[in-house]
Amino acid sequence: MSSREFSTKTNPRLCELLNVRGGMLLRRWTYLERLREARRILELAFEELERYRRDREVLRLRDACEKGWLAVVLATDTLHS
Repeated sequence: MSSREFSTKTNPRLCELLNVRGGMLLRRWTYLERLREARRILELAFEELERYRRDREVLRLRDACEKGWLAVVLATDTLHS
């Protein structure tokens, strides 16, 4: 799986957030759009982490980690492209 592809089955909500269909981005993003999107997803990850701290639901922690990792991948890909 390339860096621009990921499974839409693992987290359909993230696919919706990222404007992804079939594992591919639907349009090209500008450099700043990609960094803003990475930051927005990182903020969602911190929100999810805060919800986990309140209710200790393990899946919330997993979702927070997935979103955090996605933000890192998006930012890294942006800086290396």
